[in-house]
Amino acid sequence: MLYQHNTSISTKALRAAKEALANAIEGTATLAGIFSSLRMFSEDGTCPLDSQIMSDCDSMMTVMNRLLYEQDSKLKHLQMMQIAERKAEQLVARSKASSGAHIETNVSAAI
Repeated sequence: MLYQHNTSISTKALRAAKEALANAIEGTATLAGIFSSLRMFSEDGTCPLDSQIMSDCDSMMTVMNRLLYEQDSKLKHLQMMQIAERKAEQLVARSKASSGAHIETNVSAAI
């Protein structure tokens, strides 16, 4: 498995991107529903729209929504890996600090 480590993205930028994606996901779902309704109206003759065009628009919004969810998943993964990396760094730092204290204690006891 290929591991890609990317720490160049700030937490603030990551949060902003996730928030923007959430809005886009909601928007594309809403538009897909609207186009689906327009398609249904056009099929029963209530509305003088081309049902195939409305169906195509519904399909495009559905695909956009799926792609946005995929992007959101990638951002969540990136965020989780950044959290894991920070925790690992903190653990190593604590371990080194703890080891340093033991070494100083051992040296003092030897003297």
